[in-house]
Amino acid sequence: FMINISSALFVLIVFGFIYFRIRTFRVNEQIGKSFNVGNYTFNVQDAYIVDKDVNGNKVVSDGGVFLAVRIQVKGYGNKLILNKGIINLSIDGLNYGVDMESAKVFSDLGLAYTKQIITSDFSTYLFVFEVAESQVHKRVQLKINDYTGFVGDKFGAKNYYIKLRPKDLRKNDKLLVNKKIGQTINFSDSVIGSSSFIINKYEINDVF
Repeated sequence: FMINISSALFVLIVFGFIYFRIRTFRVNEQIGKSFNVGNYTFNVQDAYIVDKDVNGNKVVSDGGVFLAVRIQVKGYGNKLILNKGIINLSIDGLNYGVDMESAKVFSDLGLAYTKQIITSDFSTYLFVFEVAESQVHKRVQLKINDYTGFVGDKFGAKNYYIKLRPKDLRKNDKLLVNKKIGQTINFSDSVIGSSSFIINKYEINDVF
């Protein structure tokens, strides 16, 4: 009996020592750049501030907004399902978790991730977080947690941080742009992204 107690205490001491010796490393990544986390490769594409669904209905409480992030992801393995718990929004040290259900109402921004199987080819999914409106103008970062492993010659856990510059789509609700034929319309602040559009001519006919 005493031997069992001693063995149990030894195991607890060893695990406690390992736990407190594990360091957490910060790794900064950029939007548009691919990086590996465990069995996955991520590429953060865009981020948007929204408060209305695809039909134009307000879907957030007063004082709140949704921050939607489009992420490309692929995996290495069979029937991989991404653990949403490793993806968080970090604002001034506060972490916000993924809201899978709310993401479904923003289908105009992308396909919500709802536990689809991650394949070896890149797929783009939408991850949504509900935050206070006052928070989105602070330092907003996407945080992805990696599992423990070696960082150089040191053992620890890695947290990947991607600085976001979310586009505020709310200001486009009542935006009216007047352009003449041949002038360029810029969509840099829209879901379309770095694109432009030119109308060279138009016709009015009974039948096209």
